[in-house]
Amino acid sequence: MKKTKLLLLLLCFPLIVHSHNGDNNQDDDDTECENHLNEVFPTLLKPYAKLECDQFIVNTEQWQWRFPNSYFDRPYVPAFAPKTKKNIGGNRVYKEFNAEEIEKNLIPELHESKFKKIRSYLQTQPPERLIKLKATNDLGDQMDVWFGLISEDKGWVAICSPICAPEYFFLTERLK
Repeated sequence: MKKTKLLLLLLCFPLIVHSHNGDNNQDDDDTECENHLNEVFPTLLKPYAKLECDQFIVNTEQWQWRFPNSYFDRPYVPAFAPKTKKNIGGNRVYKEFNAEEIEKNLIPELHESKFKKIRSYLQTQPPERLIKLKATNDLGDQMDVWFGLISEDKGWVAICSPICAPEYFFLTERLK
């Protein structure tokens, strides 16, 4: 009987030692996360995207991002996405942003010459609005992130680093 109690005590001891009284529902995502550039993230894109930890561009709470054939994988635009010629390790962070809305008369030409070449781009009509984000990381590498808005509630994002590739293309939709 003593051996059984001792064995149970030894089995439960690690659970007692590693337990804590804190709030288990507390969000731990803020650990080691710096958001110095939130103020300089372009206002033009704030309804659709936000900056997370200075390393990732992600969807806002009002918009859902998804890959064309998946409802489960969460797309994001990482600061390490630009193809660099430098062989430097470590985390990449964004350092600079510049966003501009493309004039309506230029959108059809970009639709035909740039976006229709992407295999996963299945849009037959040009978007109503097109916003180009030029993002630069801490190595000075740049990429273009295009936000095409088909309507007020639907759109797409194409990351061109330096070319637009199907794996860097995803859909956006406003949550209702």
